[in-house]
Amino acid sequence: MTTHNFFQTVNVFFVISDLEALAATIFVSITSLMGSLKVYYFTKKIGILKRLMIDLNSAIFQPRSMNQRILVKRSLNFWKTTYGAFWVPVCSTLFFWACFPILDGSVKQHRLPFAAWYPFDTKMSPIYEIIYIHQVVSTSITALSILNMDMLLAALMVYVGVQCDILCDDLRNLRDTEKSDYEVKLLNSIEHHKRILQYDNF
Repeated sequence: MTTHNFFQTVNVFFVISDLEALAATIFVSITSLMGSLKVYYFTKKIGILKRLMIDLNSAIFQPRSMNQRILVKRSLNFWKTTYGAFWVPVCSTLFFWACFPILDGSVKQHRLPFAAWYPFDTKMSPIYEIIYIHQVVSTSITALSILNMDMLLAALMVYVGVQCDILCDDLRNLRDTEKSDYEVKLLNSIEHHKRILQYDNF
């Protein structure tokens, strides 16, 4: 990812006089650089994420009735639909970006999927094939990393939402509990609310 980003960014200085090529190069370069930064900060915060994931298995976050299980299933299905809705266009874009030189025949002129500057002749075989594969793999890693990081955060947001629904369901049913259990269930609900707020730090 880093080498691909570097060679794409350097290419900006070589196409600075061609406005169309410059705009295309800057767009792709900035997208790749932002993806790398996202991966860096995500990796830096991985310890917090691991703690949150372990916390998800605790008893306080588990559904306690059939109604709450339905709430969880509905939210999980919503997240799966969202993931699919993003996965299809991302993979389609990657596929067509990777295959475009082949589809339009410019592969015969040794055109690469992405404009980039290299300190050697990329039109010679097998260098051309190696660089072609390198560009496709590094772009795929960047795009799929961004997709999965965004979808993981979306899953956490959906999870927080469903936890709020579970908490509301518990509070609604407090009046139906016996007097002896009322205080215990109320304290559990307060603790549940505090634990939900931990996700705000991530």
